[in-house]
Amino acid sequence: MDTPLNFHHLHLFCTVVECKSFSKAAQVLMMTQPAVSSQIKSLEQSLAAILLERTGRELQLTEAGAQVYDSAKKIIALEHGLRATVKELNSGQVGHVSIATNRPFGRYLLPKFLSRFIADHPRSDVSIQYADTRRICELVLDEVVDIGVVSSDDHQFKHSKLNIRFLHRDEWCLVTSARAPWTALPLLQVLEAAPLISSLEDSTNWRETKYILDSLELTEAQYHVRARLDDIESIKAMVAQGCGVAFLPRSCMEAQLSQAELVEIKLPLTSNPHLTFWLITKPRRQLRPTVEQFIQLLTSHFGP
Repeated sequence: MDTPLNFHHLHLFCTVVECKSFSKAAQVLMMTQPAVSSQIKSLEQSLAAILLERTGRELQLTEAGAQVYDSAKKIIALEHGLRATVKELNSGQVGHVSIATNRPFGRYLLPKFLSRFIADHPRSDVSIQYADTRRICELVLDEVVDIGVVSSDDHQFKHSKLNIRFLHRDEWCLVTSARAPWTALPLLQVLEAAPLISSLEDSTNWRETKYILDSLELTEAQYHVRARLDDIESIKAMVAQGCGVAFLPRSCMEAQLSQAELVEIKLPLTSNPHLTFWLITKPRRQLRPTVEQFIQLLTSHFGP
């Protein structure tokens, strides 16, 4: 018969992994080092597997240890969620909301909403982490976070295991420095004269940039990419310094446009393409009252 897992041992194991040593973990846990080592040994015995190996002065996860660590983090997150739910239901107090989001939404759009939410719910607390779309979906499905916000350059985002709802649409714009010599030129001459500053080739930014260029029926001979940067702020800084032009979501440069630090170059299209944001949650998950409130306010704030 299998030995039941001890939740306390899982908590302790995660602390040891994150500290990378028994002695540091013992200090954090306010335990003796032999006691920590003994409980890790008990966990290994209950799983019939070696979880940690010593490499020099640090501990390293074995293959089994890495699996246990990932699962333990999920179990701990579920435990915290259960405790928070019961506490909210019993006390009626507003609690915690955890969000995973792509950086454009989290950095440029979410803060304005969060300031309003926290002002209306002063006893709440919110945690946000940035990740790519694939990782955000994993975090939501594993219940490590309450909700996710993902971006898509398509008209629809699909995932067979998630609840998905439209949240917000952000317009793509072509911008340059207000001091650049090509601001008054026709679009084709702008792209011939001005280097293009863009993101990495596997990014949403570059896919949308390429889509717009193709929509304008421009060939690769009619524009040239000078730099590829994995960060919107870096792209924006290069453009502001007069190094070229870039296609960026409007929300990330509203301040620079209003202060005339950047200027928009109009595109000969019926409408500019959009970056679409989707709210994702796990189906059949019982969301805490605070999370439900947060979602309702979020969709009313950003919704159509």
